[in-house]
Amino acid sequence: SREVVSAEEVEPLPQQNQVEAASVEATPSEEVVGAQPQAAPAVPYQVQEPKANQLTNWVEKGLVVVYLLGAAVMMVVLLVRLVDICLKLRSLRAHFTEEDRVALLEGDTPAFSFLNYIVVGRNGFSDEEVAQLVGHEKVHVRQHHTVDVLFAETVKAVLWFNPFVWLYARELKRVHEYIADSEMLAAPEGAEYAALFYHQVSGSRYSVIGNNFDYQIDTRFSGATYMGDCSVTPQASYQA
Repeated sequence: SREVVSAEEVEPLPQQNQVEAASVEATPSEEVVGAQPQAAPAVPYQVQEPKANQLTNWVEKGLVVVYLLGAAVMMVVLLVRLVDICLKLRSLRAHFTEEDRVALLEGDTPAFSFLNYIVVGRNGFSDEEVAQLVGHEKVHVRQHHTVDVLFAETVKAVLWFNPFVWLYARELKRVHEYIADSEMLAAPEGAEYAALFYHQVSGSRYSVIGNNFDYQIDTRFSGATYMGDCSVTPQASYQA
């Protein structure tokens, strides 16, 4: 006869043996479902830029460099001119009058003005002619033409590649001279002032960043017509 073994008499398996038995009893399908597959490492994909785009980028960078170099050179030239005229005015401090800041020199320095300062060289002129030159430059000072010139020169330095900016700066100074000439010619001493044109046509030239009486005087001289009664009528002559 068979002996019946009670549940209390059966010895439990060790815990390690139980884990091994559970792993053996696991089916292959359960292992596949429970596992998480690892993603394959991403390979970087580099897009090759067309050669035409690369050439365009190099051209753009080259143009930017050329523009910056040009603007830097123009700004340096402008600063050098400003320093030059400031040093010149500083050297003439002893000659300026306290009232209207006019310096009358005995040399042949052509008349010019910068801000509120006026420099006139006698250069063989009579006292009446010197007074006419001073009056001409006072028109520039009164209408703040130096500020206009400085603005035009700054724009020209920034937009040096634009030819219209150069034409604008040149025509601005010409308009300034016509304004001063018109006021002086309309004065009672207009005939005496017009005679200065002829005196200065073949004279020396001195270019400053402000306003100078000799600027394009040949063209300006052609804009004055002498009438039979010795009166002078300014004409807007803008010859090249």
